[in-house]
Amino acid sequence: MKNFEVNWSKEELQTYLFIYCINADYKETKEELEAISLKTNQ
Repeated sequence: MKNFEVNWSKEELQTYLFIYCINADYKETKEELEAISLKTNQ
């Protein structure tokens, strides 16, 4: 197994986790995406 490092900032990690969570049900609604854009920098 190959190890790798990710050098994400806290904000980038938080944005990734938001997107991961809304995609958990394999549906990304417009409302969910708008909520993420309000909580993070685009």
